[in-house]
Amino acid sequence: MSDYPEINANGIVTQLGWIDVDEHVVAEASLDCGVSVTKGQHTGSRKRFVLKYPLIQLEEVQIVEAFFDEMRGRLGEFNFTYKLDDQTPVTWPNTRFDSDSLEIRAVAPRQYEMEVKLSSEAESPS
Repeated sequence: MSDYPEINANGIVTQLGWIDVDEHVVAEASLDCGVSVTKGQHTGSRKRFVLKYPLIQLEEVQIVEAFFDEMRGRLGEFNFTYKLDDQTPVTWPNTRFDSDSLEIRAVAPRQYEMEVKLSSEAESPS
């Protein structure tokens, strides 16, 4: 299984600015007659990560884009590893991109801003 790339912008590991949220999977169906049905899935919560890259270089954007293409958007699974301060690295297996597109904005010449959303249905990190 592939690993999410670590981006080091100006010597700083930029993927550390993540937010994680526990979510529960819910299916919703709306019919043309106005009836709406919502059903919770009987699974454990999934972990959602939002990685914020406030200022990265073009080369680093291309690394994330290439990995996104390799995973075919949200179809491919990979390992997502993070480490806070001096803690032991924590790896979440079975992680996917949360959408089929990346939003990238130019903020200056050759400098970009990007937010990447990931989700993992693993019960706990390995």
